[in-house]
Amino acid sequence: MADTLTTAVTGLASGLASAILVYLGTRVQAGAQEKAAQSQGSASVQVARIEADTASETHLWEYVQRQGEEIRELFDRWQQAEAARTKSEAERAKIEAELVARTVECDRLQNELRKWREGHVPVVLPARLQAEIMAEAHRHTGKTYRVLAVEDNADIAALLPRVLESESVALSLAYDGLEAWHLYQAACQGPQPFDALLMDYAVPGKDGGQLCEAVRAAGDDKTLLILYTAHAEMVSPALIERVRAHLWPKTFPASEMSAELGRLLKDAESRRETRSD
Repeated sequence: MADTLTTAVTGLASGLASAILVYLGTRVQAGAQEKAAQSQGSASVQVARIEADTASETHLWEYVQRQGEEIRELFDRWQQAEAARTKSEAERAKIEAELVARTVECDRLQNELRKWREGHVPVVLPARLQAEIMAEAHRHTGKTYRVLAVEDNADIAALLPRVLESESVALSLAYDGLEAWHLYQAACQGPQPFDALLMDYAVPGKDGGQLCEAVRAAGDDKTLLILYTAHAEMVSPALIERVRAHLWPKTFPASEMSAELGRLLKDAESRRETRSD
């Protein structure tokens, strides 16, 4: 096991060093591609896409570097446990399992970066990294509430930030139920969990009802849950009562949504403060 882990981590360190050289070259190439796209006048959409992907790629690259550092720290801990033989078998096994999982994940992310550079495919950020980026952005905005909206219709998703964001509300988006669940879980591990989930009932992966059930089953009775649907008659009243959710019709006036969301957030905050007293 020791020889296998030593070889894996040594290979990872070598791969990261090589990747840094490749990264520096590809950043120059990406800049040249962006300038060429800008000169075409009619390619503004393509330029925007390249800029967005480049920003995501930068976040992912920095994340991979941090993962490499964490892996090396885990490896040092594992070596210490092996040498001293003072830790229990269960503790050493836990460290070994995390070390292997992190090494595999870091290798996978490096492959994703390589694919992006070779074919300029969209960069998909891990849920943990997305949560870190959103939390950091939220800290800089100074907004009071964090809301995760779940909507698979691209047109509606594009409209939601304009309708719901305000001086006190920072909005994040997920496009299916599984992505939303991963983002919710990652945010719960960070310093600023989501204050509310606003969900289209009929999204793929996990539908809105299943998301509500999962949140409450996880022991979370604080997060405000709001379901909206064009077919309210299909949503079980028993479900709404069981998960303590609010139900909005999709005909809810857009001009009133922000004010209603703000009111519900303040009410939920007041109830939490009352329970804590």
